[in-house]
Amino acid sequence: MTKKIPKNRQNEQYWLNREKQQQAYIDKNLASDEQYNKVIQAQYDSLLADINKRIDSELSKLANENGISIADMRAKVSQTDIKQFETEAKRVVAQADKMRKQGKSPKFADWSQEVNDRLKLYNATMRINRLEYLKAGIGLDMITAGLQVDSELRDKLFKDATEEQKRQAGILGENNTHIDTLAIGNIILAKTKSNNFSQRIWANMDVLQAKLSQTIMTGITTGQSYNEMARRLKTQVSKDVQNVTYATQRIARTEAARVQTEITMNSLKRNGYDFCKWYKEPSACHDCALIGNQDNGWGKGIYKVKDIPTIPVHPNCRCAVGAYWVDDEDNSYKEIKKHKNKDYGNSDFTKASSKQQELLNKITPALVQRIVTYINSVDFDDRKMTLYDSKAIRAALGKAHDLGYDKKPMLVENGFEEINDSSKLYRYTDRKDQLTKGNLEYSGIIKSVYGRGIYFGNNNSDIANYKRNDNYDLIKATLADNAVLIDRQAIIDKIKSIENLNAEKYKILARDHHFYGLVAMEAGADGLIIEENTAGAKIGYIVLFNRGKLVVFDE
Repeated sequence: MTKKIPKNRQNEQYWLNREKQQQAYIDKNLASDEQYNKVIQAQYDSLLADINKRIDSELSKLANENGISIADMRAKVSQTDIKQFETEAKRVVAQADKMRKQGKSPKFADWSQEVNDRLKLYNATMRINRLEYLKAGIGLDMITAGLQVDSELRDKLFKDATEEQKRQAGILGENNTHIDTLAIGNIILAKTKSNNFSQRIWANMDVLQAKLSQTIMTGITTGQSYNEMARRLKTQVSKDVQNVTYATQRIARTEAARVQTEITMNSLKRNGYDFCKWYKEPSACHDCALIGNQDNGWGKGIYKVKDIPTIPVHPNCRCAVGAYWVDDEDNSYKEIKKHKNKDYGNSDFTKASSKQQELLNKITPALVQRIVTYINSVDFDDRKMTLYDSKAIRAALGKAHDLGYDKKPMLVENGFEEINDSSKLYRYTDRKDQLTKGNLEYSGIIKSVYGRGIYFGNNNSDIANYKRNDNYDLIKATLADNAVLIDRQAIIDKIKSIENLNAEKYKILARDHHFYGLVAMEAGADGLIIEENTAGAKIGYIVLFNRGKLVVFDE
């Protein structure tokens, strides 16, 4: 249940005045990241010192006037060394238990399995020979470091989350804020791309272990003297450890941004805010700058809460989101997927094309000439709004932006089966989030013959042929009732029939899907209707220009 927004925050000027505080918040986060980088650096410096000490200890035992040979490293491990290893392993287990019991953060799922799996492996391999004993010992050092890094980052993320919740409570006028440690724990340990932050840290440790093992093996097979071998090993080990240090620092920054933003968004929804603003960090990348500069009709960087792109946009992203009020608009947050006014699902291709003749009447020589001029004169270099960078794509997206066709689609929870089959649309894609929440993208198929837009079919069986692999999701959709479509062939015939134009020239242009798509958009069409004969069966599909006229069922 959303809460009532305090009256003193129900005006645009109030939130404009808060922009400096929001930028100060970003600066504070960046400074905090730098401080925590030092904490991580110290942990890995300690790990490096432990590894170097172990290398010195093991190589010195085998050093002689002829250097250290691979045969020496394959010598049998003594019972004394085995007992020493077992004692160290017990110490690591005890440390893990102690850290888990004394943890300041909520009782997250612990890391016992991460530790036990690695200890079992090292306990088995260290008995093989001196080389494996050295590698297993380094593995113990890495488990100790991994425990410390994992634990400290958990505590940091929990602290960031609770501080952000309190900060938002003050900004939004929320009293008696309850800190739900379980909910925060779930946010912190949420998986992104199949892994959570803890699993990524341990995976990085495994990568480091593999690199160090290779480094040690390479160094030993050269048969160098003890001093030379130790020096070379330490130099390479230092590089390997530093690479993982950077990777861990990147994880810390990225996860902090994700956790803080999720806390922010939950606070906005809980307190009834429908608008928010994207704040760019000082060194914002091209993609983040586009998001921050996009004007959806309420000013640069202002979005509906349900439509704001997700932070982090990329690793190390430190942009932020804050509440906003838009004067003369309904600012109350309505939970997405609960639309009481059903203004969709009643339009099929026939109804959507009922105004086709009106659109065709708008296609005059002057309109056609405007499109020709547009294609030839507009500098599209600054309109790179998609991963596809052909001039045709950029021209179509530029026109879509000018017409306001790049709004997000409506998302609804259920009801797809209730609408008529003739109103149903289907599409397979591996970029569902991009289609529903990201910047507008059009087809990038260079030889597409049906126009630049978003393809949907009316026949699920036929659309299934476009599912390229298991990563593709089926999107079920329909058109908004006020969507206006035009038949592709009708617009081609219209362009060809225009008098007082160079007939041959415009006949050629009419066959150019790039050209006739732009003409259709300029005339006011939200998309094209395509009818094709495939294996004797007639199917229907559309090329949609106006994403705002799309309704997606998130079932």
